[in-house]
Amino acid sequence: MMTARVLCLIPAPSARRETTASLSELLTTASISAASTLERACSRLESASFDAVVVDHDAAVLDAVTAVERLRGRFRSLPIVVFPQDGSEALASAVLGAGGTDYVHRDAGYGVLADRLERALADSATRADSDCDVLDDSHSDCPARLHQSHSARSFKQAVEQAGHSIYITAPDGTIQYVNPAFEAVTGYSAAEAIGSTPRLLKSGVHGSSFYQELWRTILTGDVWENQIVNRRKDGTTYTVNQTIAPITDADGTISNFVAVNADISDQKRRERQLRRLHEAVGEWLEATTPDAVATRTVANLEELFDHECSAVFLSDDASGELRPAAVSEAVAETFEIQSRYDEDDGIVRRVFEMGEAELYDDVRDASGVCNAKTPIRCEMACPLGEHGVLLVASRSAAAFDEADTALLRVVASNLEATLDRLSRERELERQKERFEKFAHVVSHDLRNPLTVAMGELERARETNDEMAFEEVVQAHERIATIIDDLLWLAREDRGIDEPELVSLAAVASNAWEAVAAPDVAFELEGDRRVLADPGRLQQLFENLFRNAVDHGSTSPESHARQDTVSHGATSSRPQVADTSVAADTELTVRVGRTDDGFYVADTGVGIPDAERERILETGYTTADDGTGLGLSIVQTIVDAHGWSLEITDSAAGGARFEIQTGAVD
Repeated sequence: MMTARVLCLIPAPSARRETTASLSELLTTASISAASTLERACSRLESASFDAVVVDHDAAVLDAVTAVERLRGRFRSLPIVVFPQDGSEALASAVLGAGGTDYVHRDAGYGVLADRLERALADSATRADSDCDVLDDSHSDCPARLHQSHSARSFKQAVEQAGHSIYITAPDGTIQYVNPAFEAVTGYSAAEAIGSTPRLLKSGVHGSSFYQELWRTILTGDVWENQIVNRRKDGTTYTVNQTIAPITDADGTISNFVAVNADISDQKRRERQLRRLHEAVGEWLEATTPDAVATRTVANLEELFDHECSAVFLSDDASGELRPAAVSEAVAETFEIQSRYDEDDGIVRRVFEMGEAELYDDVRDASGVCNAKTPIRCEMACPLGEHGVLLVASRSAAAFDEADTALLRVVASNLEATLDRLSRERELERQKERFEKFAHVVSHDLRNPLTVAMGELERARETNDEMAFEEVVQAHERIATIIDDLLWLAREDRGIDEPELVSLAAVASNAWEAVAAPDVAFELEGDRRVLADPGRLQQLFENLFRNAVDHGSTSPESHARQDTVSHGATSSRPQVADTSVAADTELTVRVGRTDDGFYVADTGVGIPDAERERILETGYTTADDGTGLGLSIVQTIVDAHGWSLEITDSAAGGARFEIQTGAVD
């Protein structure tokens, strides 16, 4: 005789020991086990096969009605006998209404409980045999996962606990049995499905030839395997891998068909997502700026996922801050997005700095992630290398499953590669522009002084005129100046790798010392620290100072400005706070701080409005001996730091160059 396995769900230790001991003595052919909580009982039932459950009732610890409802929902055919210490007719009615098999008050004794259990086990075995008699001699014809049972009862339990939707039909297609997974997937109850046919699930996607081939296959005794799109009761569709196997009786006649349906809707959705991602990457390649790529990415994420909140944060190369380059409409409408994310911010900054993706199933359980007032629950951020961070969020907790997170990493990887490509293209474009500038200078600006030098040298040979030799010297000095400027432009086109906090007063003083203009007054108004490359910042000051000294004179002879020569001289002069160097002259050069940076101003003749737009262009000059490179170098240094430059009039009517550095102390 087969040994029955009974699980006793009883919270109280003493009652649990007494019940298991009594049943073990009375039911000699049964194996009695115990669990103290409903959770442990469900875990035991899911990991092992049991034939019946005995449930206690304790209003404070274990509600029998709740336990029966939960057990019945998961184990539809499992006998459940409630055996309460304190019971009532109302409890008995509620238990039976919830799906309990029987109800025995503790006062009736263990003998009655044992009799009721034996009866419930016998009835369950009879029902199992009846439900599965069509399969008794045909297990070898069923899908492999249905072959594991050695009795009708354990076989039926395996089918009912299967994760795949399973139904059994008569030869004419009438449904005779459905398992709980069928009900969960389709939305149809067993009562609604039994007596109907699989046409109940017909989606309209497949034509008549599809079903004709299906019937031809199974009616000839072969197994049908294919993907099919079905329709749920609520009208939504889903895709399954369907296997239909014929079941034959002893003489080989088909008596039934069993259909096993593995839901692959998620798999198909992933396939669609990957195809769409492939298309999206192609669209990203058409974008010409990082912000355009970010905008397209956010739009694509809304198509790829059901989670409506997404954003792309890009890094400011100079300041290191992260700015929201693109956000989804839902984010823009719901949340107050910061314009900048510095080192004190949460997940966005942390992911960027660490270079590791972070996932929070529920941000309310984490610290330093987001504003607690927002409705965000689930959040994932992926780094984009040196470019920034991709952020996706949902109002639902645990919204991202393993497949979602894997796909998000793929999106982030492709986005990073696209931004790398744009960065390389921008660098190549800058190199091209630089080469064109060099070619222009070499072909024009260097050719002119060389021509002058050659002509003057020939004249000197013919006339022995010392002034001709002086002209040759000046031409060579001009050539040296142009070469110096070209070398600086070549170096300055590189990015700023490791900026540091430096004192404006100290760097400006060093630059003024290098310029060596004793006839011009130099003033420093206060000091501040900025994040910069000290050597390049000094070169910026030197070029602006030389521009003021050489072309800021108030004399009638100088009515137009031009950019000037550059020199790489530096000084070890210590930092100073406020300096004023006076001179008996009309010209004064002043350096001071602004709200968001600093300025260099002079008391010269100023720069006409018409020239301000062009004066920073490479090669532009208003003087016969100008290189057209000095102020271009200033602009290049400003750009390399990620700053901005504006030219205005000083209070004295001269020129004022304002440099906005953004982050300052």
